Amino acid sequence: MARHTIKVEEVKARANTMLAAPDSTPEARAAIATLLESVLFATDQYGGFKYQISEWNEPALWDTEGMLKKDYDDTRRVYY
Repeated sequence: MARHTIKVEEVKARANTMLAAPDSTPEARAAIATLLESVLFATDQYGGFKYQISEWNEPALWDTEGMLKKDYDDTRRVYY
C-alpha cells in the first residue's frame, strides 16, 4: 500500500471548518480540537487560537480582554 501525506495546514483548515459547523456538538468540537492540537504540537506548528466571533460580545474586539460572552463556548475556536 502506498504512503500518503497531508499538509498540516490542510488538516488545520479542515478542523477549523468543522469547529465552525453550526450543527456540531461540544463533544465533537472538543475531540477535534484535541486531535488538532496534538498534531500541531507534534509538528512544532502550534500558533494558538482565538474564539470564534460568535463567542464575543458586541462589538467584537479581538484584542480586548473581558469581551467574551459570560456563557461562551470554549470549543468554538479558530486555530492559527
